[in-house]
Amino acid sequence: MNNNQNINREMSRSYFKIGMFIICITLAVFAYKTAFGYTKVKLYETYDNCTVTTSSKHHRTSKGGTATTYYVKVVREDPDYDADMADEAEKKTQKKEEGRMKVNINYRDESDSDNDGKTVLFSDIVPYEYYKLFRNYKSSQVTMYTTDWGRHYPVSQLKCNSKKAEREYRKLDPPTGTQFLLGIFGAIGLLNIFLGLKSKSVADNYSSDRVYEPGFTFSDKEDALVMMAHARIQREKEEERRRRERRDRGYF
Repeated sequence: MNNNQNINREMSRSYFKIGMFIICITLAVFAYKTAFGYTKVKLYETYDNCTVTTSSKHHRTSKGGTATTYYVKVVREDPDYDADMADEAEKKTQKKEEGRMKVNINYRDESDSDNDGKTVLFSDIVPYEYYKLFRNYKSSQVTMYTTDWGRHYPVSQLKCNSKKAEREYRKLDPPTGTQFLLGIFGAIGLLNIFLGLKSKSVADNYSSDRVYEPGFTFSDKEDALVMMAHARIQREKEEERRRRERRDRGYF
């Protein structure tokens, strides 16, 4: 076994080990995220007197094609709302504010309230997979979940567990960044496997049992004779090397 063969076999083993390690880690992370989720979510509240509406809109893209945008909206109506009392309270509030110094203060609640006693719990452009969950939603109750960074969103089943709620959140906000990184690591692992196979092939070409000779294309008869002579000399050198090795080992 010559030095070139040893080097390429060592490289082949190293590439295989690195490639298999990266692929195993990538698959383990992917399996863990798929089973246990990409985002932490928790139950927020289940609301009564809700209406879920879905809609879609076709429009032209900047490239001249067509695309469809999907919407989901959840509105909650307050059954105790009295329009006359609300108008009277608003007038009293306006009168009090007129006698005060006007200061611009922006208040932002977790949901938007209309003047007719309706509260918008959720309203957003959503992916088609998430839109499908609410296309035939009929219940007047809606369960809302929230992410660890504070985004509230509805789920398609009342009081479902957090595992199913997280799966639905993936459809609302797909974890494309994490999946892209996992894809890159998987590709790096496969590249190392390919390099390992390549190094093994080179090592096999340096086998001590034969001399590696690349394929030749003979342009004419003289060229063929030269190549044949070259091959004969190489064979003679190889036989002489094997004889020396046998003598060194005590064989005659």
